[in-house]
Amino acid sequence: MSSGKYAVSVIKYDKTANVLARAVELCDGFKELKSTDKVLLKPNIVWGSKSKKFPKYGLITTARIIEDIIILLRQYGCQDISLGEGTIEDEELGSHTMEGYKWSGMERVAKKYGVKLIDFNKGPFQEVNLDGDKIKIASAAMEANFLINVPVLKTHYQCQVSLGLKNLKGCLQMSSRRAFHQKDLHTMIALLNKSVIPKLTIIDGIYAMEHGPGAMGTAHRMNLIIAGRDSLSCDIVGSAILGIDSAYVEHLQDFARLHNRKLDISTVDINGEKIGDVAKKLGWEFDYKNVFRRASIKGISFQYPGTHYCTLCAAHTDAVLLAYCTDNEGMSFDGVEICVGGDIKPRQDSKKMLLFGECSIKANKNLEGAIQVKGCPPKAGEMLVALYYNTLPKGRATRLVLERIAKTFGHKIGIYDERFTPHPKYAPPEFDKNDFV
Repeated sequence: MSSGKYAVSVIKYDKTANVLARAVELCDGFKELKSTDKVLLKPNIVWGSKSKKFPKYGLITTARIIEDIIILLRQYGCQDISLGEGTIEDEELGSHTMEGYKWSGMERVAKKYGVKLIDFNKGPFQEVNLDGDKIKIASAAMEANFLINVPVLKTHYQCQVSLGLKNLKGCLQMSSRRAFHQKDLHTMIALLNKSVIPKLTIIDGIYAMEHGPGAMGTAHRMNLIIAGRDSLSCDIVGSAILGIDSAYVEHLQDFARLHNRKLDISTVDINGEKIGDVAKKLGWEFDYKNVFRRASIKGISFQYPGTHYCTLCAAHTDAVLLAYCTDNEGMSFDGVEICVGGDIKPRQDSKKMLLFGECSIKANKNLEGAIQVKGCPPKAGEMLVALYYNTLPKGRATRLVLERIAKTFGHKIGIYDERFTPHPKYAPPEFDKNDFV
């Protein structure tokens, strides 16, 4: 701390490693680092995709930043360096952590510098009691001597921001992540950060995500690095840069209360750029109407699913909506509503209702005439088939299902790749694919 305040550096990124070194220097980020430490970098990868067309900007930590951190650690003399992450693990959609390392470009970086890759989903885990709830955390995250948290600068439709504190949720076993959503998500994130404590947080703000955290949000080029030894201070600054008052971010409120801290940017010693010069107000509330609007589809509604809507269910739902909108661009429907999560009741004017997942079915158990797709999470294929056959003429539905099966198989064996209509389009030079290779 400087002058009784926590130091956070905000530096403009210009594609040179010197910028990262400056950011670490200004916050005294390596103060506790020893060259003999077991160092673990925790990026944010989210998804293990094989697709070259699936947008990465603002969704995942750039391989460029990870490489710059590793170079700096090597210059410091550190030899025992690992990357640790647990992406969405889903056999049906073909997502797993090692695929995520490859897709993000981090596998190449790891091989170049002899850095180990750890899949948190494979364990082992340590069981920790969080205020009466037993959850499992990847042992690698608990045992590292020097943990560097490397989240992305992005908003989040459930948590307002997904920065340092939120990024550590990726250290959990998948069943524990689901439990976070069944409890109070905000409080659980705050409690987790009492058990997993980074020595340094580096927020990758080369790109920022608006209406995140998924790829259907909108990425913006920001060219920023935010670094500090105190997680909360970094999140306060990151929130301010996103145009969000941290005093109203629930998981930050809970964390501050647990540590008798203030959510006030005046408690932070900001070095480098002035917040007012680099801030860009980005929206966080995700409106699913935009998903259908991008595909010029009318007559389908999807309410905000609430915080009990967990990661796997969200991944399956997003995959289904991407495929459905791409296959039915420009079509109009009459009063169709899709419900997911345990907090949603269909609108009274909806004429056809689809309930996806056990939470939604349980919350609407007395609703007559609704189409139900069971499962926790429900299978994406079953959701898509139900949506096709209950909204489209039978012949069209059958044709699209067969085409989608063929496309899925082609994608799995590497002979087909697809750009989905609801995804934003990103073009160089503002969006540079070399940030991930």
